[in-house]
Amino acid sequence: MGGKADVRHRVFDLNLNMAMSFHPEPQPNPFRRQTVDATLPSTEEREERWVEYQVAENRFERYCLFLEPAPKPEDIERKAADLRKKFPDFAKNELEFFSGAAWHDRSNAYESAFFGWMEVRLKAQGRQMKDLTPEEIQDMYMEFPDKADLEQSEDRAIKRYQDASESFWKTARFELVDAQAHRIGLEDRAARFRLRGTESVRRQEELLTDFARMIDALRDSGQKSEFEVVYLLRRWSQEKGLSHLISVELGLPREDMGDKKTDIRLTVAGIVYPLQLKTEVMSDAYRMEHYQPVRAKAAAAIQGTETRLATVDTMSLTEAYRKWGRAETRQERMAATRAKHAVLDALIELLPPESAELLSALTERKPTKPKSPEQGKRLSRDFLIRSANIPLLIRLGALSSVEAMNPSAIMRAKEVLAGHLPAISKIVGSQEVFQAMDDEMTKKIAATLRQGNG
Repeated sequence: MGGKADVRHRVFDLNLNMAMSFHPEPQPNPFRRQTVDATLPSTEEREERWVEYQVAENRFERYCLFLEPAPKPEDIERKAADLRKKFPDFAKNELEFFSGAAWHDRSNAYESAFFGWMEVRLKAQGRQMKDLTPEEIQDMYMEFPDKADLEQSEDRAIKRYQDASESFWKTARFELVDAQAHRIGLEDRAARFRLRGTESVRRQEELLTDFARMIDALRDSGQKSEFEVVYLLRRWSQEKGLSHLISVELGLPREDMGDKKTDIRLTVAGIVYPLQLKTEVMSDAYRMEHYQPVRAKAAAAIQGTETRLATVDTMSLTEAYRKWGRAETRQERMAATRAKHAVLDALIELLPPESAELLSALTERKPTKPKSPEQGKRLSRDFLIRSANIPLLIRLGALSSVEAMNPSAIMRAKEVLAGHLPAISKIVGSQEVFQAMDDEMTKKIAATLRQGNG
């Protein structure tokens, strides 16, 4: 399949320091006596100091994460300096992480201001950002009045993240890998705005390689899934030459832990979409039943915020991450493409039409030619059969949880749904509406199926 060779498996020289940061040496026990010098504090005294530091560090972390309004990065750095002075034997690089996150948050505010400033200028010219080339966006970036402040915030955040990566650390909520992932995200942004042509492309590819190496060192977890989605979106946007219009970063600590519950920040043509990510094994009906309360709880947590809940199939995400660009046979390439589309479709359905259209450009689907009415009918029928997954069939009452384990029963349910094509078309009207239909539409279609069975 087209696209560049898998950057995750290119040969490159490992930087020893970074490699060690992914596989840190065991940390020495802070309570172990290294000497019998009677002038040094006793083990009991060190233990008491260690507990005292842990309490102070946790208070500092909560200050950074939950104080409203958000503390300024300068204030966070002053508090971090006080902790280092008070606990010189224990204070480590985790303090730098929270300082970096605060500068990162400020740089995001400047980036949003840049997009707003650019939109005003483009509107006066009768143009839109989605029509711009990378060079045109970079030209406007060079004219942005607050460019120096934006870059200063980015550079300070990157430096703090680098400092936070010098040795292993772990707090109640974050650890070393978070600092490394955010640094790569900021450096990727800097490469897109500050570098041009092949230099920009090369730097983005290098950072993608570093990010993949980080992901491969992680155990399976929700965090790893978030990293994989970010990696894939960056890779696909680079392959399609759209990284200047489609970018993605991890949610910052305050965004992740606060009311927004943001795992990922997807930016499409200057519009930021905060996303909370959930992965589910959609081919397993029993697991789907387990996921339902988890999904409901997640949806309730973000109600009233701008954050959107993205539910991605676990198997598709794993297949896309492992196989994209590495498939050798036609069958493997087709499987990788299906997995790619499943991941993208889960995000596309959350976006308004214009942003969804731009994100759809990352797929391998070719524009369809106009069809005759007969061809259109068959295409719509095929679409229903292809798009109706097990959870939807269960919600519509076309399939029971027991039948969901039977491939023949699943196919019969799909055929029943497709057999009601005329009535369903009156309810949803189009494929796009079907993919994003609300609860009311779902209830109407379920009622239609019950009447048909009656």
